Amino acid sequence: MVTFPPFTFVPSPGSSFPLWSFSYGGINYSFQADPAITIDYQSSRFLDIEGTGTASISGGAYYPTAGTWSIVDTGLGSSPVFTFGADAEVAGPPVPEPSVFALLVSFVPVIGAFAYRAKKAKA
Repeated sequence: MVTFPPFTFVPSPGSSFPLWSFSYGGINYSFQADPAITIDYQSSRFLDIEGTGTASISGGAYYPTAGTWSIVDTGLGSSPVFTFGADAEVAGPPVPEPSVFALLVSFVPVIGAFAYRAKKAKA
């Protein structure tokens, strides 16, 4: 069960707000939405909004992670049908392939030989 606290879509709230939260196995999961909300499409029978925010997990060695969210309401009247989606992508520095390390290490003796020859030529 996920809780969506009430918040205003238009205009966007002035500060970040909790979009959803839930607890499972003694661990709390939450998503704090940024105040900027994009309305992709809105009519009397359809609403498609999206934004960014920060996903968090309490306890352990979890770091807050930036993510995106979207909500689509295709319902009518008192029977809204909400669809929610969120995505959090962890991006870190790229890790070189082992072949790159091997290539770099193979050039160390070549560079050393050039330095030795340059030093010997000066003498």
